[in-house]
Formats: sequence, structure tokens, C-alpha cells
Amino acid sequence: MDWLINHITPFYHRSPRDESDLEDKTIGVAAYLIAAESFGIEAFPSDLLIDYIEYAEKQSWFDDTYLSFFCNFLKDKIQA
Repeated sequence: MDWLINHITPFYHRSPRDESDLEDKTIGVAAYLIAAESFGIEAFPSDLLIDYIEYAEKQSWFDDTYLSFFCNFLKDKIQA
């Protein structure tokens, strides 16, 4: 889990619109949200990270296999 937290730390408080490599970062965010919910970890506020998931939905990125796989687990766990 430490590697995932380290991956997200540099950008979690920034708007998705200000970032590059958004598909990779959004997959990281989705994986973190699933793990945080499953293991009761809260290294970051979910309300800041959910912007990445909402942005991906607006950009129609859920055609990406990995992103849709992770986000499928979020639909019942995270309020967006």
C-alpha cells in the first residue's frame, strides 16, 4: 500500500485538468480508493480523489479495460 500512497502523493490535491498521464493516475486513484475502503486506510481525503474518477467519466475513459475494472468496484463503495 505504501507504493500506492507514494504514487498518489504528488498529485492528490491538484485538479485533474492540471495533470498529464491522467489515465495512469486515475487507475492509481481508483486502486487506492478500493484498498482504503477495504482496509480502513485514510491517507488522503476521498473527496479530493473522487474528482479524478468523475473527470474520467466525463471524458469517457471507462472504455479503458483497467480503469473500468477498478471503477466497477467503486460504484457500490464510494459516493460520487
